[in-house]
Amino acid sequence: MIPFRATYRVQLHHGFDLHAARELVPYLARLGVSHLYASPITAAVPGSTHGYDVIDPTEVNPELGGRPALDALVDELHAHSLGLLVDIVPNHMATRGPWWDDTLRQGQDAEHAPVFDIDWDRADGRVVLPVLGAPVDALVDRGDLVLDRSAAGGPAVRLGDRAFPLAPGSDLDAPIPVLLAAQHYELVEWSRDRDRRNYRRFFDIDDLIGVRVEDPAVFDRTHALILELVAQGAIDGLRVDHIDGLRDPGAYLERLRDAIGPDRLLVVEKILGDGEELPIDWPVDGTTGYEDLAALDALFVDPRGLARLTHTWIVDEGCVSFADAEVDGKELMLRTSFPAELSALAIRLPERVREPELAEATLALPVYRTYVDDTGVRPEDAARIDAAAGPGSPLARALERTDPDADPQLVLGWQQLTGPVTAKGREDTAFYRYAPLLSRCEVGAEPDDPLTDAVAALHARNAGRLARWRRGLTATSTHDTKRSEDVRARIAALSELADGYHEALALWRAAVAPGLGPLEARLIVQHLLGAWPGGGGDLAPADRDRFADRIAGMLEKSLREAKLHTTWAEPDAPYEASVIDAARRTIADGSFLAHFAAIRGRAEIIGAEHSLALTVLKIAGPGIPDVYQGTEGGMLSLVDPDNRRPVDFAALQRALDIDQPDADLPADLSTAKVAVTARALRARTSTPDLFVAGAYEPLDAGPGRVGFVRRSGDHVAIVLARTFGPVGDGPVALAAPAAVKLVDALTGRAYPAASTLDPTAVLAELPVALLLG
Repeated sequence: MIPFRATYRVQLHHGFDLHAARELVPYLARLGVSHLYASPITAAVPGSTHGYDVIDPTEVNPELGGRPALDALVDELHAHSLGLLVDIVPNHMATRGPWWDDTLRQGQDAEHAPVFDIDWDRADGRVVLPVLGAPVDALVDRGDLVLDRSAAGGPAVRLGDRAFPLAPGSDLDAPIPVLLAAQHYELVEWSRDRDRRNYRRFFDIDDLIGVRVEDPAVFDRTHALILELVAQGAIDGLRVDHIDGLRDPGAYLERLRDAIGPDRLLVVEKILGDGEELPIDWPVDGTTGYEDLAALDALFVDPRGLARLTHTWIVDEGCVSFADAEVDGKELMLRTSFPAELSALAIRLPERVREPELAEATLALPVYRTYVDDTGVRPEDAARIDAAAGPGSPLARALERTDPDADPQLVLGWQQLTGPVTAKGREDTAFYRYAPLLSRCEVGAEPDDPLTDAVAALHARNAGRLARWRRGLTATSTHDTKRSEDVRARIAALSELADGYHEALALWRAAVAPGLGPLEARLIVQHLLGAWPGGGGDLAPADRDRFADRIAGMLEKSLREAKLHTTWAEPDAPYEASVIDAARRTIADGSFLAHFAAIRGRAEIIGAEHSLALTVLKIAGPGIPDVYQGTEGGMLSLVDPDNRRPVDFAALQRALDIDQPDADLPADLSTAKVAVTARALRARTSTPDLFVAGAYEPLDAGPGRVGFVRRSGDHVAIVLARTFGPVGDGPVALAAPAAVKLVDALTGRAYPAASTLDPTAVLAELPVALLLG
């Protein structure tokens, strides 16, 4: 097995398959990572751009090249002394494909029926599918619902691109309504009958159905391919998607760890709430790094400017606080997307407890979920349940399983409900409604945290990572981030430019978009400041049009996710057009560049410097640094699907050839960042024990800077970086003097052994230094 030093995440799909990933391997070896980190590789819905809509977990996705392409990729990785980390999806599958069709065709007795989390008893042995846009008779009359006698796999009823297989022996000459009434499923209208759905979903997505992975037989069946690849040495580690969706995450992870052995890397996608820690008894190496992304980002936000931005948003503009936005978002989602789940749990409540009490507890839970199981309740979970349901209340005792008469299925089901309600209400609603500083609205962050001592918080987190989770991933961009690290760095710079930004925003709104509200205006302006391509000047017409299209896509998604005036289910086309047209006008007519010229230039320079510093702090700190595809060269991407745009790997390889860390900023950020990334990764490779397990010492780096020391045996690494605002003049003292000459791995400059550092000299060429001795 290849030891983990750093990972490089790629998003596989039919346009960038396993063959393309194989061609990338020599570049990754030169860049300095140890592992390719792949999105799901199992068979997914045809045309899938992400792979999380699995249709057959026992087959390598043929659209990616199938097993031969995977084997060739692994051979190429091993030839370059690299390994493979793979994303797996145990929580859900798509309501498409051979396993699902078998279940619809054969019902409860189907071979694959036990895989899916369906409550057959709630619908008299049928599965209720809310897929119709009108009554069955109306769809038949319009010719939208038809019999397809020659469908692949056997006769089916077809609705658009969906084919619903018919049970053996079905009377194909019967009218379609009669034919459907005899099936193991019932097709109903999604707008009227969604509450009748009787299967667990991934969040509120009807096309993704929960998997009963808590059943050992289902675990074995759905993990057979992945475990075979692990046993053969093709896979060195696993990333578990959406661990909080599982019925019993702890038991699942125990089973998975037993299957892959103690040495394979095992990380979980887990969103930690404020003050929450990963359960210490989980047999994992850590998380995918959302919390570290937030801690690193916080270093580059001026808390004084953040306070001014927040005051203007809440007091001057009269907009919602984040706390209220989160409560409103969770309540909305529970009421509109999860009423069926809540009602199904309510029938299991103790006699004196009613459904509204369960709803209130769901909304009040301060974390995504608890982990009460047959072994009992953890003290921290008991405290959270007490806070949500009332200490010692009948509901709290039932949810903590301290009431011997309580239904154990209540708490197991509730724990699978609170996560989706929180995720949809917080990440996918409140994060789109709260806009003082959009860079803070990312998974893992607390958008209303005043960030009064982000440096101390980072040191505390890094010390904890080293003590317990030193093999967890440290991410700064992922396929789930709403903005890439470079966009966030530019937006965060507004905390240093708050007064000028507010003045320019007000003038722009008055001149260009007087009808826009505070949210819509900030969505446009902050994203234009964050993602404006190139060196910041005017764009060629074709480039301007492409950028406007990207901004339009971001705005459509943001406005619909905010759910204030428009939604995915009920879009308000005139409202959306008014916002998008304002954005297109301000891009096309030059008014953005005119109103924000000074702010834009400063934000781009500050953002570029912060991006370089962030990169080195990630690579040199505890944990395994993860590089998301393309971000090593500066990537100005927006919310998905924008962050899955093709990466120009040829340009990145040219930048790596240039190897110029002190290239001009911000115009040559790509050249500088590739070089800084590669040089820092090479330093990590040259002394892996120093960075993987070496001691961690905070540096008192003075105002406007952050720093730390890593030590292992005779090796030492010192990281020093600028953060925000004016910096101090004095030297930086080292707790233990450097006994040998120090060389900056980024610039090659040497410094004599000393007990102090001169930060002005050390940071003269770059905003960050990585001194090795």
